[in-house]
Amino acid sequence: MVDIAAALVLAAWVDLLVTVEWSYPYCTQPSDGPAYPAVGFPLPYAVASHVSSLEFVLMPHVLVLNLLLVGAAVYPLVQFLNRAIASKLMLRRFAFVALIVLGVGVVALRVLSLAFGHPVLSIGDGGYLVYQDLRPVGFTSSELVHTKQECQSSRFWFTDGWVHK
Repeated sequence: MVDIAAALVLAAWVDLLVTVEWSYPYCTQPSDGPAYPAVGFPLPYAVASHVSSLEFVLMPHVLVLNLLLVGAAVYPLVQFLNRAIASKLMLRRFAFVALIVLGVGVVALRVLSLAFGHPVLSIGDGGYLVYQDLRPVGFTSSELVHTKQECQSSRFWFTDGWVHK
């Protein structure tokens, strides 16, 4: 049970510190206003809102799925490390305390961050941002949704740019 908790805590920290920035065709020619990037790994789940400086929209079901997928990917490593320290009582206690501190820390940070989020079924608005059009363009932090930084345009993914339909 500790292995699973450790894998999920590690997955939450990975998602918080290192995630993927996602672009979409409108980022190449934002003529009707700013375009903000979506974030998430392995799937995009949040994008900055145009309403307020700290607000963003997120898909909580995709965030949970991402945490489960990353947690499943790091589980073998956590299990290996847990077995490696099984006979060392002091190291095991230290790891347990570190797990509790890191777990409480990531939960506190996420609760504060998600307080500004508005849960939706899809971050795609159907006009400028269509979920199926999202493409990865780089690594970033999940805090990018609070910065109102404009998204990177990608001529690699969107050679024709944005064409309003």
